[in-house]
Amino acid sequence: YADWDPYRSSSSGEPVDPAPVQMGSLYDARDGEKYNTVTIGSQTWMADNLRYKGDGSYCYDEEETLCLKYGRLYTWTAAVAKLEDECGSGIICDLPSLVRGVCPEGWRMPTTTDFMTLFDAVGGMDVAGRALKSTRVWDGGGYGVDTYGFGALPGGMMMSLSSYDYMGEYAYYWTSTTATYGNSSAISFS
Repeated sequence: YADWDPYRSSSSGEPVDPAPVQMGSLYDARDGEKYNTVTIGSQTWMADNLRYKGDGSYCYDEEETLCLKYGRLYTWTAAVAKLEDECGSGIICDLPSLVRGVCPEGWRMPTTTDFMTLFDAVGGMDVAGRALKSTRVWDGGGYGVDTYGFGALPGGMMMSLSSYDYMGEYAYYWTSTTATYGNSSAISFS
């Protein structure tokens, strides 16, 4: 989830040397959780997956220990803080340009454009996955090098209530960008 400041300039498009990457942290007053953050180029991101327990959030296989390791899984409507009848599957959802959703105070959900800016900052789509993925817990040798401290973890996804898949294989990140027909949009790492 990208930092809330909508006035930051976008990346120059040149890969960011890892030396100027800045690590930090944030405190979520809602539940007392502390998260690592990382500034890459002109953007500040959470470097840990969100663990805030709210309506529409789940632990993979309903195991709390997996929430501690990978963060919680959210339905898209929970992530954008809307009801199913407002933004559920197939419903054209009217969202503002900046969506806080389930994010901590002062933070917002990233847009697809935010992710593209991040990928440009680390050298482009061809290298972004490897550069941003964690160096652990990926199945089948899919480890990243985590050059920037982003630490993408393969927490999988919830397919439907009580049905989970892809842990160890994919990291999915909701965006606040909606598709033409009201479908949600996500970025994945594999």
